[in-house]
Amino acid sequence: MAGISFSEKDLLCPQCSDIYYLPVLLKCGHNICRFCLQKFWEWKGCKECPVCRTVSVPGRPPINLALKIAADNYQVQKTIGNQDVCRLHKEKLKIFCHNDLEPICLVCQTSRQHKVHECCPVEEAAEQKKREISAMLESLRKKLRTLNKTKVDREETKNYIQIQANQSEEAIKEGFQKLHLFLREEENGRLKLLKQEKEIKTQVMCEKLENIKDQIKTLSSAISDFEAYLRAKDLPFLQKV
Repeated sequence: MAGISFSEKDLLCPQCSDIYYLPVLLKCGHNICRFCLQKFWEWKGCKECPVCRTVSVPGRPPINLALKIAADNYQVQKTIGNQDVCRLHKEKLKIFCHNDLEPICLVCQTSRQHKVHECCPVEEAAEQKKREISAMLESLRKKLRTLNKTKVDREETKNYIQIQANQSEEAIKEGFQKLHLFLREEENGRLKLLKQEKEIKTQVMCEKLENIKDQIKTLSSAISDFEAYLRAKDLPFLQKV
């Protein structure tokens, strides 16, 4: 593939007469730009070669890679070599085609590709495009100024939110510290009262328990005595009673 060489004529599409763009190889051996071939097939209504009218095989024709690389390299070299000259007719690019958005030469203007297109001198088109870009640039600058102002406002709002949040955080912490202190003091006071109440009630209950114990002891002793009386014989019983 590296050994294949093409002349400038070999790089021209037979359909559009321009340098090949994605050339595809048909069954008959002719090469056509893929886009040109698709347009021709749509117009023709059948898949035949635009050059020899040979019907193509079903499916998509393969890209001629060697021819594509040669055409791409040729385009790059022509662009680097001279950007002011038409690559097809070697004429100065003095006309601008508004339909294709590209500069063309006088010969291109009369060709089939550009004959019905809207064209004007390059200087006029450049001036018009510069005005359009200047208007667009001013709009972009205005939008940039608006965005910068919005950015400053948002940053100030963000800082205010942070400051406000920090102040609120400190106030909340201080409030809860005071509340915790109050609750601890309230807790200690209530626990102290509860302890005193427990001690008093416990003392009272202890005294009552001692009284009950004394009564139980006295009653138990009396019951024992009476039981002993009951076990005695009649005469001793009567004497004790």
